[in-house]
Amino acid sequence: MLGEMNSHNRVDLLLRGTAAPAGVANAAGPPLPAIDKTFRPRIELSREQQDQLIRSRLGMAASLFTALRCKHAETAAHSIRVALYVSKWAAQRRIPAEDRLALEIASLLHDIGKIGLPDNILLKPGRLSPEERAVVDRHRLMGVEILSSSCASYKILEIVSNIPTWYDGSRMRLEAAGEELPLGSRMIAIADAYDSMVTPQVYRNALTHERALQELFTWGGAQFDPLLVESFSGLPALDCAELNQESANSWLADIDPVVVDSYWQLNRNFTRSEAFNPLTLFQQRLLDNMYDAVIFLDNNLQVMLWNRGTERMTGIPAVSMYQRLYSPQMLRLRDEQGSEIQPLDCPVAFALKSRVQSMRRMIIRGRGGKDISVNIHTIPVADHEGTLFGAAVLLHDASGEVSLEEQCQDWQVRATRDPLTKLANRAEFDGALNTLVKEHFGRGLPCSLIITDIDRFKAVNDCYGHQVGDQVLVRFAMLLKNFAEPGYLAARYGGEEFVILCANCNAAEATALAEKIRAGSSAIAHPGMNGNHITASFGVTELQPGDSPEILLRRADRGLYKAKEGGRNRVVQLGTGFARPKEERRTSGWWPWNWGVTKTELKRTMVTAVSLPMTIEKLCGFISDHNAVLISADDRNIQLEVTTTQAMLRRKTDRPETLVLAIRFTAQTATNGGDQSARGAVSTLIEAKANPKRERNRRRESIQESARHMLASLRAYLMANEVADIPTDDDAPSDSSSNPLPRSANA
Repeated sequence: MLGEMNSHNRVDLLLRGTAAPAGVANAAGPPLPAIDKTFRPRIELSREQQDQLIRSRLGMAASLFTALRCKHAETAAHSIRVALYVSKWAAQRRIPAEDRLALEIASLLHDIGKIGLPDNILLKPGRLSPEERAVVDRHRLMGVEILSSSCASYKILEIVSNIPTWYDGSRMRLEAAGEELPLGSRMIAIADAYDSMVTPQVYRNALTHERALQELFTWGGAQFDPLLVESFSGLPALDCAELNQESANSWLADIDPVVVDSYWQLNRNFTRSEAFNPLTLFQQRLLDNMYDAVIFLDNNLQVMLWNRGTERMTGIPAVSMYQRLYSPQMLRLRDEQGSEIQPLDCPVAFALKSRVQSMRRMIIRGRGGKDISVNIHTIPVADHEGTLFGAAVLLHDASGEVSLEEQCQDWQVRATRDPLTKLANRAEFDGALNTLVKEHFGRGLPCSLIITDIDRFKAVNDCYGHQVGDQVLVRFAMLLKNFAEPGYLAARYGGEEFVILCANCNAAEATALAEKIRAGSSAIAHPGMNGNHITASFGVTELQPGDSPEILLRRADRGLYKAKEGGRNRVVQLGTGFARPKEERRTSGWWPWNWGVTKTELKRTMVTAVSLPMTIEKLCGFISDHNAVLISADDRNIQLEVTTTQAMLRRKTDRPETLVLAIRFTAQTATNGGDQSARGAVSTLIEAKANPKRERNRRRESIQESARHMLASLRAYLMANEVADIPTDDDAPSDSSSNPLPRSANA
């Protein structure tokens, strides 16, 4: 109901007449009655009578009303009914004749601004979206702009300009609120809402007279003047099928062309008595004198601003562009290779679709037909509620930079960029991955990797051709580039496979980014595919202890495989992330409990709060990503052979070492103890021992360090916590019965 909706929805319901569900409780009164679908209060006047009424009240300005009727006949008929309501009401309130005439003229022309509304909004047979409502809200201001060029009556212009202001000043407040609003504005607002509610529309049925009055009373004191609502409700003949002809007859009886035409004079400008705001003047002067081009577009791509910088750059005058529909062909927009941009590939369309700002280097046709390289920065404009109003487009002339960039950077671009998508190529990505892994390990910072693959891309090439497939790759690459944060690296890894290296980003943030990209890719229609969409699958992982660049990439690729296996068009995140115990942050030296130990063997006892089958599944991921070799396995014991990576070594001169991991699993179930919450909890005890395949005492410290990293990696894969660091001896891993878990670990 209206009482439960925000201000935008209230206006949409009252002025557009969308009926609320019957019987739903109203915040300000009892449930509203059901709609009477047979009730149709209309003012039935012939076309000839209507023309006579318009001429009698508008005189030489009758052409304005005729233009409105040609644009939208329903709005013109609605304006006549509102004017007759207000005329009868003003006569009952004994408003002076001169003021009543101004009120009747304002009523007839209060919706004249709808001439400037796009047809797709004005003729929409359904509820408006928030963005469309924002456009409709501006039609009152457009109406004032239309009237101000010829209306000589400040009183009429003031009435029309204040009609959208709510009585309590909570919405569309311009100058005043409450009793400070012009009486005519408050009266027309009530009559306008009443007629909208009782008139049937394509998208909803009419409300009954009583139901409409109840809505007016409900919003009395908020949207409407409560005293005037009560006065309006007492008008006779409001609920008749045909309005009394008294108002129409009085209009025709007192025609005075001289008086009527005195309200109109050419070249009169109306300015509301707003307080002077110097900030607006600063903004206007800045826009007028900027060297860069600035274009403001509404959400229907109509030009709202075309500054002098744009005129200078394009040679197109602003007066010819105002309220014209923008298109890439208007600027002869092309990519850096000179290929024309399709409307759906335009950065402006992308910004409005994704609501993400973008920066691109492109080519436009400049003054005198000369091509100009420009940097196009497109910024979506939305309010705090998320309502999109349009986009601001900034064009910076980069032609002076291009030749220097081409000379100094062409070699680097060729070496580091994919020629089709302009993203980083595989060689650039591999180098960045190695550097980033090393730096983030050293500083203990998170680092994540996203790998994505376009679903069923072979079918795109087979059905639409390889040229369309290339277009899909380019648009998908542009999506990745626009979503990537500063400091991230997006690269084409090969074919239809792409990667994003996310510095200082944990797995949760990277997963959220992948979800945004996934949703964005599935929402973009591809013209070469007859408007069809593509989907993509994603694997996400975060750098964790014991990782090398190869292991990190394999784990992300395994996540991508699981996403494909799970049905495609989804994101799968693997790994536990970067969380090392305090003692692991030491970079060198033996641990105190290792003093005097001669064997380069390391043992860890860990516990994970997952069942044994799931622990085994996690171990399979460790084996796969580390390319480990299974030596032996039984119900509880597994022995692996795995080679350390360079990331696990302390010095560049250290050589990789082959380790043998002996792992024992024991399922645990808490059945006793004082902690009632722990009873029945399932966990798995893990006892792991790392030994070098060949003993070399001279490299004991390096081997010990590698073993420690390997066990830390194992712990991360198994999502386990360490129970104790135990010095090794010659015995095999002990049975869990002789080494019971502490109650806190078991819980």
